[in-house]
Amino acid sequence: METKLSIPFTFTVTTFNILAPIYKRQGVVKRECNYLDIYMKRNIEVLKVLAEVENPDVISLQELWLDKSLIGLFNDKYSEKYNFYHRTRSYQSEGIGLFINKKYKVDKVAEFNHPYSGRPFLFAFLNVCEGKQLIISTVHLTFCDEQERIMEIEVIIDTLKEMVKSPLVCGIIFTGDFNSTRDSIIIQKLLAAGLQSSYQVIHGQEPKITHRDHRGIESACDFVFFQALRGSEVKPVLSQVHPTCYSSETWPEEFTASDHRMISTEFHVH
Repeated sequence: METKLSIPFTFTVTTFNILAPIYKRQGVVKRECNYLDIYMKRNIEVLKVLAEVENPDVISLQELWLDKSLIGLFNDKYSEKYNFYHRTRSYQSEGIGLFINKKYKVDKVAEFNHPYSGRPFLFAFLNVCEGKQLIISTVHLTFCDEQERIMEIEVIIDTLKEMVKSPLVCGIIFTGDFNSTRDSIIIQKLLAAGLQSSYQVIHGQEPKITHRDHRGIESACDFVFFQALRGSEVKPVLSQVHPTCYSSETWPEEFTASDHRMISTEFHVH
């Protein structure tokens, strides 16, 4: 039966690739992970960016390094109000994570790694209202090889198609670093599958830049996608690039918390 939820509510998500210290260059040879004080200081700046959105329902992170000190920093900040779910890349100490507000019951979590690339996939089924579920997912697709990204996104699309067969699922919110721009075949496959970019819906276009890589190449590769199902309404009402004090048209030279900008979206769900 297709029906809207009887009690409308707002639902806010953030997505942020926080640049794992094992990848961040510190000089010619060294990596930031060799310097505890430096990477802890930078991640305090990451927390300040995250704090721009007050009490989000879901915080999705990519390149989350499962270092004891670093995870302790995030747990100190979020463990009182949020449950934490994560999945690492195969044979790596970093991956993706979801901090989900404890006011929502998580009915189920599905997680696995792509059999070829080893990239982690994470799906949480949130009981949001009247037994209905929102599927919340985050991803970090492969950087270098477009063919690998195509294989990864096809697995995700097929997985979501199976998951939404449940009559309880009223919508999908799918976030992450896709290492792909809107005109890429990867994003076009998602759009063809029925998902929409929340930022595009609000602004009529994607942000110009959300990432500057180690070679200085700039792109907009971070997204919050959504899809409403079974007559429910999942409607973006606000979507921003953070920190909001900087334009999304150029890369702010003084911004050093990460090589990505954070995106937030507030949804009206009914």
